[in-house]
Amino acid sequence: MVRVIVESNFEDDRVAVSGLAERVRKESLIRGVAFSHNQFGKCFDVTVEKPGLHLGLKAHVGGRVVGFCFAVAGECVIGEGANVVTVIAFATDHSCRSTMLAGKAAVSLQEGVKRWAGQVQASLVMFHVTSAANSAGSDRFFWKLDMTTLRGNYAYVW
Repeated sequence: MVRVIVESNFEDDRVAVSGLAERVRKESLIRGVAFSHNQFGKCFDVTVEKPGLHLGLKAHVGGRVVGFCFAVAGECVIGEGANVVTVIAFATDHSCRSTMLAGKAAVSLQEGVKRWAGQVQASLVMFHVTSAANSAGSDRFFWKLDMTTLRGNYAYVW
């Protein structure tokens, strides 16, 4: 049995997570935007420096990074007293996608986000999906987790 481990402290895997982020960017709506190690580093650093507002998780099996996510917590923009967690990056490695390993990694990451959302007293968690390569697969995954679809992710892509 393969055990997927999710951790928030992954400074030692910065290079592996950055590489995975660069690879999955090529499948997303922002694939035309050049990957920036500098920008990724800033996002990575803020998860370490401000863990109450930012979350970074990695999923790994036997030391191999197979997934990651980044999320931010903030107040609801149109109401008071509600914290919202927004997942801005959520990915599994293409080499194991559509396998049980990727499914376990994705579910484990999602559970990690839910735990953290509880810690920051969020009343809503939103996953922004920008996958262009497999939107239908992403949709099936989130439906299986009994999540509510917002049916409202739209983008201009130049």
